Amino acid sequence: MPDLTVPATSDAVGSVEFGLGNFELRPGMEVTLTDGILTRTMTIADYAYSPDPQSDPGVFVDPETDTVSGTAPAGSEVCVHIDGAAAPICISVLGPSGAFVPWSISIPGGVTYETVCVVKIIFNFTIQTTTVPADPPPTIDDVSISTDLGTGESGFSFDAVDYGDYSCTDPYEYLLSVEIDWGDGSDPLIEQVDPGATIYASHVYGKTGTYVITVTVTEPCELQEFTSTLSVDIPNTAPEITALTGQVDPVAIGTAISVNGEFDDPNWLDEHSLVVEWGDGTNDTVAPATSPFTVGHTYTEPGVYRIEATVADDEGGTGTAEYAFTVVYDPLGGFATGAGTIESPVGAYVPDSALTGTASFGFVSKYKKGATTPSGTTEFEFAAGDVFFWSRTFDWLVIAGPKAQFKGAGTINGLGDFGFMVTAVDAKLTESTDVDLFRIKIWDRVTGDVVYDNLLDADDDADPTTEIDSGDIVIHKAKPDKRK
Repeated sequence: MPDLTVPATSDAVGSVEFGLGNFELRPGMEVTLTDGILTRTMTIADYAYSPDPQSDPGVFVDPETDTVSGTAPAGSEVCVHIDGAAAPICISVLGPSGAFVPWSISIPGGVTYETVCVVKIIFNFTIQTTTVPADPPPTIDDVSISTDLGTGESGFSFDAVDYGDYSCTDPYEYLLSVEIDWGDGSDPLIEQVDPGATIYASHVYGKTGTYVITVTVTEPCELQEFTSTLSVDIPNTAPEITALTGQVDPVAIGTAISVNGEFDDPNWLDEHSLVVEWGDGTNDTVAPATSPFTVGHTYTEPGVYRIEATVADDEGGTGTAEYAFTVVYDPLGGFATGAGTIESPVGAYVPDSALTGTASFGFVSKYKKGATTPSGTTEFEFAAGDVFFWSRTFDWLVIAGPKAQFKGAGTINGLGDFGFMVTAVDAKLTESTDVDLFRIKIWDRVTGDVVYDNLLDADDDADPTTEIDSGDIVIHKAKPDKRK
């Protein structure tokens, strides 16, 4: 029998067609139909025949091929009655429920007939509905939300537990449609799930703010929708500078240099600005800033500079990174000499930090005319530790006011490959101290391990604090006419 769809809780009057296979139906008969959920009782009012196939739209008789064809509702039975035949020829029409599909019947060869007709019974009916109690609506239970403040990611999950005992279809084919709208204009998440399933979903918001997440569950029987909402506050996550590089080799004053960097922000829809402080009292601002970035600068004074970059978003979050060091020298800026002794402090000799005693030093470092690296000699002896350092090469020399700083490489006791850095202050050129100050740092260039540092753990650009016990440190200024 074909499907008959009526409201589940109301009476209805209409008409339906049955094929000849239901020829036994007669006026006044009561027929009970059921699809497993709703039970319907019909009373047949009357019936009639349609003996002329040409008056039946959709039915076609082809005498040449001896076939009869047409369309009929899927699930119905079609019978062809042939004059003189003992019984009609019947077929079942197969196809998707509710669809009208083509059918065709072949008439056996050798049959003599005058008329071929498709006979249908048409009757009126009244439906008295036996109502099945309505199922409870589905509910969304155990709704929860978690926000990772470090990434701006909002992990949203809900447990769809109680959807009632729906029986309008095969339970194995009964899937709920679940839609999650994140509230930020992004595409919603749509899933098909079994009743009672738990869905775990996550979403990353590109901007701080308050968002309303809407979860809509649609059940397939009556297409009812059930909605639950949650409000979530997404905090701002500060941007972070993930890389910052700069000038590696020393440069002469007036040489253009640059820093290069990258930054990241989980709130990727934020707008950003960048400030680079060059360490010489100047800075540059880039707005809007994007990653990666490159910012250039030219130093006009010699020195050993720390460069600091700060990225800020439009919500007040900032991230900072530092590049150390940029060495800027003036090959015509003078030279440094010194000789004397210091009292080596506890911890300065790293292999045996308890050793103390007198250490002696002597140095001269200067740029020769036209040279880009300095020349000279540096010696340091700490007898208590059996350390005698002698310089072999120089990398750079910076004279800045009362302070000289130079870097190079050498040996200890005639062996190895050791780096060194000397920082010296001439007390005659500053009011900050009455005594000359000296620092030397020596390290293994292969392993990076520090061997000696009388200002241990301090930054390389820190001013020395160890006063000399004897001797003299002199920062020699260049004469003005030598710059011409």
